[in-house]
Amino acid sequence: MGSKRKYVEPNQLMIDLRKEKNLTQRELADIISVSQAMIAEVEAGRKRFAEVKALFVAYTLEVTTMELFPMDD
Repeated sequence: MGSKRKYVEPNQLMIDLRKEKNLTQRELADIISVSQAMIAEVEAGRKRFAEVKALFVAYTLEVTTMELFPMDD
C-alpha cells in the first residue's frame, strides 16, 4: 500500500495507518515487541524507533520506512 498522502507531521501517517489496520497502540506494540508507551511517544514525535523496530512497524503497516519516517532535511 504505497501512500501518497502529505502530512504536516510525519507521525500522523503512522497513526492513520495503524487505525486503518484496526490496531490499537497496545496491539502494534505487542506485534513489534515494544511497550504501548513507546508507540505513544513515537506517535507524539517525542521519540524515534531504532532502525530494526522502524522496519517492523513499516512492514506491519505495509509501507516503506522512508514513507513512514521520512528523513529530516
